[in-house]
Amino acid sequence: MSRNLLILGAAPDLGELRDTLVRLEDTIIFALIERSQFKHNSDIYKAGKMHFKDGYRGSFVSWFLKEVEHVHAKVRRYNSPDEYP
Repeated sequence: MSRNLLILGAAPDLGELRDTLVRLEDTIIFALIERSQFKHNSDIYKAGKMHFKDGYRGSFVSWFLKEVEHVHAKVRRYNSPDEYP
């Protein structure tokens, strides 16, 4: 298990930092490979192309991001000391 690299005053070991960056790189590349399997759907970026039960009138992407931020706010993600030291 790796330690928290965000703790102030504790200089990270370069080996640990390298391992963390390699894992992050692998995660990003894997996500891009997974996403590339789906074709581009331009309708999700256009307002009015989809109808929402809650009456939202924007694009699917803007609705989705609004809902994700709503959930993150409910679980207090924006107050997390791990993300904002």
